[in-house]
Formats: sequence, C-alpha cells, structure tokens
Amino acid sequence: NPKLMMVFCVTVYRYIVSHIIHSQALHNRKTLEMRLDHLCLSDIRLFFKNRSLHEIAQIAMLLGGVPKYLEVWNGHQSVKANLNSLFFRRGGFFVNELETLFKEQFQVMKYYESIIRALSFQDLNLTQIGESVSFTSGGALKKYLVNLEIAGFVREEKSISFTGKSRDKTRKYCLEDPFLRSYFSLIEPHRHKINRNLSGDLAGSVMGETADSFFGRAFDWLVYRSLSRILDLLNIPLGDIKDYGPYFRQGSRGKIRKPGVQIDLVLIRKDYCVTLIENKFSQNKIGSSILDEFQNKIDALQLPDHFSVEKVL
Repeated sequence: NPKLMMVFCVTVYRYIVSHIIHSQALHNRKTLEMRLDHLCLSDIRLFFKNRSLHEIAQIAMLLGGVPKYLEVWNGHQSVKANLNSLFFRRGGFFVNELETLFKEQFQVMKYYESIIRALSFQDLNLTQIGESVSFTSGGALKKYLVNLEIAGFVREEKSISFTGKSRDKTRKYCLEDPFLRSYFSLIEPHRHKINRNLSGDLAGSVMGETADSFFGRAFDWLVYRSLSRILDLLNIPLGDIKDYGPYFRQGSRGKIRKPGVQIDLVLIRKDYCVTLIENKFSQNKIGSSILDEFQNKIDALQLPDHFSVEKVL
C-alpha cells in the first residue's frame, strides 16, 4: 500500500536500534530517523501558565523537558509542595524512577549506574571515570559511555579553542539528564529519611542546604539548552558562529605559570569577536563584584590580539 506510513515511537533506544534501525528486514526502508529531545523552555511554560518564570525555570532544571514528568508535576502547587509529594515522600513518583529508567534502557545496570553515580559528583575524563568505577578496559568503558550518550543521559564535551588547534585532551563527560542530577543530588543522599516520610516537609530542610549549588550547576544546562533563543536575543545569526561551548583550563606550574580559568559558555564568531557568557542563578541580587570576577577571567584567558570581546551575564 503506497499510501501507508508506519511511525515507530520508542522510549527504549536499544530496542529501536537493534530491531528497527539495524534490522535486516527493514534495510533501506527507513525514511526518517528523528531523536525527540527535551521540550524547550518556551514549551515547558505552556504546562504551567499560572506559575512564575522563576518557578518554571526551577521545574525545568529539576525535571528537564520530558512531557511525562511535566504532567506528573502539579501546576497548581509551589515547587516546594511538589518536591515534598514527588521527591521527598515514600511512594513519591520520582523516588524509584531511577531504577525504572535504567531497567528499561539497559540490560546490564551495574556499570551504567556506576558511571552515572561517578559523574553526579563532578565532570570527569575517561581515565577518571575508569578509576572511579574500577573499570580497566578503556574500550569497553567507552562503549558504555556511547550508549549513555545515545540515551541522552551523558554528554561528552571538550574545551573550546581560541587558536583553532584541537583540545582533545580536555575532553570530559558530564551528566546531561536533569532528572539524574536531581536524583543523585536530592533524593539518593536522603533515601533513609524519604522511606520513613509520609507527610512531613523534607523539601525545606534538604533544599535549604543544597539549593544554591544545585540550581547553580543546573542553570548551566538550561542556558546551554536555550542557546538558540539566546542567539536571537543577542542578534547573532547561527551562521556567524564558528564554534561554541564551555572553556576550561587547569592551572599550570611550569616555567610559565597560568592560572586556571573556566567560562560557562563561549561563542567564537567569524568576525573575530568572542562572546563570553557567565551564568548565575540566585534567589538574591548579584553584586557588582561579578564584573571584577569576569574581567579577571578574561585577563587569564590571554586571548589573541585580533579578537574583540563581548561580555554577557
């Protein structure tokens, strides 16, 4: 039937890869392969029309843009109330979601969960991950990481280069999935309390201790995901961008000492202009000291003379 079209929508990536994309029976019959990503922030706002932009940003950083997660979240209640009922209460929807997620995606949970747990503390390179999970085979470890990337759980990134030279040695891996960050930062450290909590307010005490550091890191994800919108606001066409990404450099102790420096997001443009973006998410006002801190980072970069610098906070 030439008028018939079949659309397969599968949440378990290994199934669709093995049974459809790489299927001999369906060889050369695939018309289009599309990976559905997280909803963008403007779409997430449509779920919560009666909540403030500040709260919607927090929801996005806690859950990402997974429609099912957004449907579970009660748009008529505050972030704190939702955290108490969904994150910090025995039987809450997200308390056991990690196990469900991994059992659906992977047949062998042990290594995948160990890698994710190692990355929940900080971004790591391949060697550091191997040491953290006691994995001796670099090739096999790389395979696990590739699978995690395909599933959208992990992202590999390398520091941007201002000279055009490759900086492959700076490659590292970071958690890409917002819920996984939320789980390992907020739920797992407090499981013993959560399993006993039926109606109490745990969100207040837990988030009071970790909110600034958690949302500070999660905001980097939100900004990175919103890059297209940011370019529109800055009036920078995507075609004018030569390269973009974070910049990070460890301090050196050789003959020429260089201080360590990190820029959240860098846009290198074809017109030899560099846009440096600093991300800050806070409940309080950001003081003017941020300007001096930003300038110190720029001085430490030691950019080539032919580059102009634009700063974005």
